[in-house]
Amino acid sequence: TIGKDLTLDDLREDGYDAILLAVGGHRQRKLGVPGESLEGVIEGVRLLREHALGEAPALGEHIVVLGGGDVAVDSARVSVRLRDRVTLAYRRRVEDMPARRDEVEDARCEGVQLVDQLQPVETLEDETEIVPCDTVIVAIGQLPDIAWLSQVGLQQLCERDRIAADLTSGASCELGIFACGDCVTGAGPLVEAMAA
Repeated sequence: TIGKDLTLDDLREDGYDAILLAVGGHRQRKLGVPGESLEGVIEGVRLLREHALGEAPALGEHIVVLGGGDVAVDSARVSVRLRDRVTLAYRRRVEDMPARRDEVEDARCEGVQLVDQLQPVETLEDETEIVPCDTVIVAIGQLPDIAWLSQVGLQQLCERDRIAADLTSGASCELGIFACGDCVTGAGPLVEAMAA
């Protein structure tokens, strides 16, 4: 771990002239509503990671997946293979979902119920729809985990939730430090991060 087991100075002393930061976007974006830390609310990225590693994620019988991107759809498809009742709720219209069209249709064919224009809120009002469930999977986007930059003296590279770097060359404001992929551009397809 950089900053804990190894420092950037260690790398420079070992003869490296350039360092590329390509840490990806593995931190789940938060909903910002009360109750998101309750038992039964899990992150989509965590669900997919556990499933890929052959671990059995703790899921209830009726699952609601929140989000409209690829991670949300993948989470819904994994869930429907493990449980019968899976609802994918998106805050805009289904046709506006950023996930790939074929993946959305495949999720429908596998039995995922799609509900659009539904967003979790704190206050219950007359028009609020209640969706009973015992598991909520949050998949509303990922962010890079760049908090460690301040521990290694590179906090000046942080710009909002990303690393500030030139999109063409990857150069940052720190000599010899470059960055690319999701930690610069925000979450995107794997192939774009590989190309960067």
